[in-house]
Amino acid sequence: MQSEIMRAAEGKFGGMYDLEFATFWACAGGDFSHLGDMRNPTVLQVYWIKSFGEFVEEFAEQLKKLTIPQTSEEMQAGQGLLQVTCGESILVFLQQWFGLKSYKDAEKITIGELLIAKRAQYNQDLFRHRLSKIQTAKFKKK
Repeated sequence: MQSEIMRAAEGKFGGMYDLEFATFWACAGGDFSHLGDMRNPTVLQVYWIKSFGEFVEEFAEQLKKLTIPQTSEEMQAGQGLLQVTCGESILVFLQQWFGLKSYKDAEKITIGELLIAKRAQYNQDLFRHRLSKIQTAKFKKK
């Protein structure tokens, strides 16, 4: 029964992976205005918000897994840099990855597209990281 209500809520208001980043970020900040009038929330609105809360945890875990830990040298090099929020970091990534002209355009990328791009970037970064280690080891042997 509960899963049927969840499916109905996503059918009416959209699935989590289909959310544009701007809407996702607004929801993460507690703004669910895209669901309509929230003064007397409907059962579907309440279930969608509940589902969103669960999704945020899953999404954060996915992003964490798609981040290569920094080396001590990288951490040292990053000291003193200006702080960037998570949302800003994602917008910069989206703008660069998709070759967009503005952050406004980046806000329109869906969460599903973001995760695909992050997986592709992770694979590229991990490949380069491993290749660098292999080349460094070869150089040290000479």
